[in-house]
Amino acid sequence: MNAKCIRNEAPSLLDVVALLTDLPEHSIARGQVGTVVERLDDKTLLVEFSDDQTCVCRRALPEG
Repeated sequence: MNAKCIRNEAPSLLDVVALLTDLPEHSIARGQVGTVVERLDDKTLLVEFSDDQTCVCRRALPEG
């Protein structure tokens, strides 16, 4: 998911993650913070992001 896990473990449900690289195909930028809301499979997480206007978007992102 291009996010760093401080504990060096796979992200768990409700963990807060931050992107390390821009993901223009998902319309999210480096540094954005999101919450893991679901594990879709062994390699994909559903992460919820919000902006200053409380616009919430969910993106399925590859882990790692």
